[in-house]
Amino acid sequence: MCSNRPNVYADIGAPLAPALTAKPLWFTEQMCKFLALAPSDRLCWGSDMMVVPAGQELIEAFWNWQVPPVYQKGYGIQPLTSDDKKKIMGRTFAKLIGLDPDKVLEKIRNDSFSKKKSAKVKQFLTKANAAR
Repeated sequence: MCSNRPNVYADIGAPLAPALTAKPLWFTEQMCKFLALAPSDRLCWGSDMMVVPAGQELIEAFWNWQVPPVYQKGYGIQPLTSDDKKKIMGRTFAKLIGLDPDKVLEKIRNDSFSKKKSAKVKQFLTKANAAR
């Protein structure tokens, strides 16, 4: 549907995202099927991850996930770049609702929630933001 309808996007929410760590082969198969039909900027990370106990673990697992070479060849798809993953993790959705992701990130950089980030989250964000 996403491949031929410009206003349709897919959500990696429950049950797909939790499968990333619980059933990684199934997750890989589903993601590769999607990526073979539609570009990565038609995919949004589900906001329901806030209620999943392992939310940060899933975010990091997705960031570290990559299209395996056998799937790249079999489905004719490219590996996901850091920019692709950033779009999936929020940039695409921000634009859909009329927000400039860079302006929003700058505005919240030192807000009260940002100051409460755990060391693990800060370390992950440093790594993710450095990736190009």
